[in-house]
Amino acid sequence: MSLIDGATRIAVNPDFCVNVSATAVDTFEGLNEKKSKETLYIASEYYSSASGKVTVELYKTAIEDLTKVPQPDLLTMFSTTAIESGPQVILLKVIQNTRRLVVIMKTGDIYTVSLDDARTELDLKCRVENGVLAASWSPDEFRFALVTGLNTLVVMTLAFDVQFEALLKDPSPALSTECSPNDDNLPRISWRKDGSYLVVSTISPSHRQLRVYQRLSRGKVSLPTLITGLEHPLSWGSSSIASTKNVVDENGYTQHSVIFFDEKGSTAGNSFDLIEIIVPLSTNGNSPQPNGNDPPDQGIQQVDRLVKEVKWNADSNVLAVWTTQKTQQTPQQTQNSSSSGNIQFGMFLNADLNVLVQGARLGEQAQEQLRLHNSSGNNHYVQLIGNKKAIRPKEIKTPKLSAIEWHPKKPILILTTASDVYIYSL
Repeated sequence: MSLIDGATRIAVNPDFCVNVSATAVDTFEGLNEKKSKETLYIASEYYSSASGKVTVELYKTAIEDLTKVPQPDLLTMFSTTAIESGPQVILLKVIQNTRRLVVIMKTGDIYTVSLDDARTELDLKCRVENGVLAASWSPDEFRFALVTGLNTLVVMTLAFDVQFEALLKDPSPALSTECSPNDDNLPRISWRKDGSYLVVSTISPSHRQLRVYQRLSRGKVSLPTLITGLEHPLSWGSSSIASTKNVVDENGYTQHSVIFFDEKGSTAGNSFDLIEIIVPLSTNGNSPQPNGNDPPDQGIQQVDRLVKEVKWNADSNVLAVWTTQKTQQTPQQTQNSSSSGNIQFGMFLNADLNVLVQGARLGEQAQEQLRLHNSSGNNHYVQLIGNKKAIRPKEIKTPKLSAIEWHPKKPILILTTASDVYIYSL
């Protein structure tokens, strides 16, 4: 049974402790229409502290009919050395031209698995020295870009040959802007929908910097103006690059904003603020709950949250903004929160959104914003901003999220938790 109303839940190996780290959708369409199929591939990890190695399991399941998704089958598995902490699978991608599943690891190892061959053995295609921090395939799937552990941008072809390299050094060390305290310090890469440009976001001790590369120029770079509080989220839609910034005002309140850039790195306007949550200041040790009232004897406080990612959907008409809420908790509350199973979420329309998104111009009709609201500690939100025909409000339930991705062709959001994958159709 799905924990998200209207979504399909896929439990990954429920009899074993796993950590789902990546997903990829295969939208293969055969010559015979009856043979067309749609498959979801899932990477899960198990870390052994004794050996220092991580075991990666690759699963697959058919998702043509979301009302009858079978239990995922194990495709293959392998073990490798773990680097630091966190997920070891940087990117999972289905390449239609070669009918292969590509696995890019944090260690720098790049594996492929044939999808049309009964033989499912891994093939180690190449090894990137100094590891990989971020990776992204171009929309046409003929090349991909990655950032190495030495802060170098490398663009490789489908044959895994290096097309060009660029050192992501700070060109203006004398310039400085304030970094967001909520930055995860990791690079991001995103391609324009036609594959002619890519943008890289990296952080230095003094600021976060965007770099826009034109593919045919083999390394020519445009450097946008430095933005105070620029954060790590990054996604390039059909017309603009979306990112976020976090600025603290003179009263100590934080304002998160979604900002847009063009292909030259210039701010494109139409930026808008995310709605911040102000709640009564709790006096009994319980987590604060947003209720819209401000009791005079309690005062107010702002709910602190992090923007995890922004993601344009396939048509660039809906932007998903994923945030997590941070609350001050006692150790007992933290324990209760981490041990709880199903966390109640509610998806609801924000009445103030029309004012917010008029400048965003994400659709000609009235705009709506939906929020997945978790009422306990470590709250998670997904705000979907776009044409109201594409999204509809409804009540849902879901555990703590670990990743979000869009279906490569359809208005379907793939929500990942530590052990499950949820497919939510808009």
